[in-house]
Amino acid sequence: MDPEDDLPDEDYENIDVELDGEALPPFASEENKALDAEVKDKNRVVSKLDTSIAENSERVKIMTEHLHNVQQELVHTQGLQDAKKREVETEEHMKALAARQTGRLRAEIARLKGMGEEYQDRTNQIQGEIFHGNEKLDQFKLEMNWNQEELEQWALAARQKEEGE
Repeated sequence: MDPEDDLPDEDYENIDVELDGEALPPFASEENKALDAEVKDKNRVVSKLDTSIAENSERVKIMTEHLHNVQQELVHTQGLQDAKKREVETEEHMKALAARQTGRLRAEIARLKGMGEEYQDRTNQIQGEIFHGNEKLDQFKLEMNWNQEELEQWALAARQKEEGE
């Protein structure tokens, strides 16, 4: 039963109530007042929830953008880390190559030193042989001079003998 039904039609014309769209008319029943209060409470709750949803939606949007930025930074950082790892591997490879080259060069140096010593020994041996050969040659020349002198003396003696005959 509606409380408005209790008032005669002429009473409605005499009521001069200005309603702002929010307030209930003064003749509203207690049940309607309770329902209105409940609706207003629910509207306030809905309004708060709408505000909360808007704030949370904005937070979610910001956090999503931040997550995207963090993921991009992670990809970039992983790229830098991979590049650094490849650089370290390259440096280790170059170090190993240099170590092998150093080993080859040391072996080559040792081989060349050995060859140098061998050549020096051969040179010394040949010089010794040349020295002994020169000594023999000098001895032979000396003997040849003696033989020449003997030959000359013999030839002189032979001439004197021929002259004396």
